[in-house]
Formats: sequence, structure tokens, C-alpha cells
Amino acid sequence: MLVYEELRSILNMINMNEIQRFDNLRSRIFEVMEDVLANCMIPTNKMIRDVIEIETGYINSNHPDFIGGIGIINNNDSIPAHNNRSGGPGT
Repeated sequence: MLVYEELRSILNMINMNEIQRFDNLRSRIFEVMEDVLANCMIPTNKMIRDVIEIETGYINSNHPDFIGGIGIINNNDSIPAHNNRSGGPGT
């Protein structure tokens, strides 16, 4: 909503000398531009919510604090396998 209000304030600051003498044209241009902003607000809000939802569902498995996934596989590769049938103690 903050971005929408900022765009509306920018729209109101636009001053084109060429259309100053055509009041009806000028008011209609601003009316159409505000309608475009209003029509884009709902799809834009939905898109932003979707992006935030996607980002919150993303697990950064490359972060050093993340335990699991590839880190577990890499740790298992470095641990030597013990086989009880190898004739070691306990057989």
C-alpha cells in the first residue's frame, strides 16, 4: 500500500506544460493513470505474497548452520564402514 501511495503522489507531481491549458484532457489522463495503478494493485499484492510464501518455504541447505541433506551424506562417506563379518572382535 505504501508503494501505491507513493506512485499516486508522484503522479500528482507530474506537471506537463503542454497540457496545462487542456483541463479536461489533463484530468482524464490522471484519472486513467490512477485507474491503471488501482487495477494493478491486487495482482501485484498477490504476486508479492506468492514470492514471500515461496521464499519462506525455501530451505537454504548450503548454510553452514544447516544440518542434514548433503552434509549427512558427506559425513557418512568419511566414516569408515565397519563390517562384523570381517573377523574383528566379537566374531
